Amino acid sequence: MIASQESLKSSYSAQAETYSPLYQNVVETMAGGIKSEVDRLERPLIVGINGVDGVGKTHFTQEVAFSLISHGLPVSILHMDSFTNPFDVRHSGPTKADNYYNRTFDFNSVKNMLKLIRQGLLFNKDFVHPDPNDDSRPVKHSYDIRSKNCVLLVEGVYIFRPEMVEYFDYKIYLGMPLDSMLDRGAVRDVERFGDASTSKYEDKYIPAQRMYITEANPARAADYVIDFTDWKIPRIITPLELEGSGY
Repeated sequence: MIASQESLKSSYSAQAETYSPLYQNVVETMAGGIKSEVDRLERPLIVGINGVDGVGKTHFTQEVAFSLISHGLPVSILHMDSFTNPFDVRHSGPTKADNYYNRTFDFNSVKNMLKLIRQGLLFNKDFVHPDPNDDSRPVKHSYDIRSKNCVLLVEGVYIFRPEMVEYFDYKIYLGMPLDSMLDRGAVRDVERFGDASTSKYEDKYIPAQRMYITEANPARAADYVIDFTDWKIPRIITPLELEGSGY
């Protein structure tokens, strides 16, 4: 669902104290680069923010959005998690990992939307997808792309896959070694979902990320890679550092 400019500001105000000055510096650096690209184009800018499960994509995206709004730019956020396929599609493959990587998300709808934006078309578009926790409940989400200087922030897993990557103007990858995913997941998910969440990382999330990295090499496809191994002290890394990063 699209987040309003005011709701993004409120979210930022509630969370700002949890982020270090270094975190905010990285946010401002990315927002500054995005703003420069907006000034160069004569159509909405499409920004992809990618990384493994649990790395911190959603919070980082919210912070970048607030910074852009503070510079007077209209922002829409597209969460890939909102584009969920129906249950029978999500579970039609041979393994949990294959289902998660290839069948869980409606990439075609997102790709077609990005193609329209790159063609310079402006629109206010609604989508309806099933709630992944309750397929009987349809969820409507809307995207307001009616200003030429709008920034669409697309955040989620697997968005730099081969059939999608060319449609992004600005690509940011939040990096974390795969062997850190279990530790991050324990902090994020076990308290809410119990020990079963650990097996999801072992059987689904980590194997699916290995498939993605093998096929798409997302960190090397990105314009900027930010080391998020410790999300409190992220840092932009160089191409040389990337080679030994583990992601």
